[in-house]
Amino acid sequence: MTSFRSNPRAGEVDQEFWRDAGTLLASTRLLLDSPAAEDHVVRALLEDLVLVLVQIAQLSAEAGETEVDLVTEGLQRRGLLPRLRTIVPAGQVGAGS
Repeated sequence: MTSFRSNPRAGEVDQEFWRDAGTLLASTRLLLDSPAAEDHVVRALLEDLVLVLVQIAQLSAEAGETEVDLVTEGLQRRGLLPRLRTIVPAGQVGAGS
């Protein structure tokens, strides 16, 4: 998400980003069916995240400015990054691995 926000033009983001967006989308959809989604705050965040990830995953290098702007606006309107930071504090991702 931060990669997209900091460099949203589809042609300027490498192929690894697009692959990771699809993987993250699949993982987020799985989380919606997990016990983690029983918490209403977490569930709402995951649902919003899925919507934005679908938009990002469907973008291509040929995406126009309008499409990219819509995704960026969705990120901001939903406040996804601050909400993610609240639920998953910095340094916590992968801490148990």
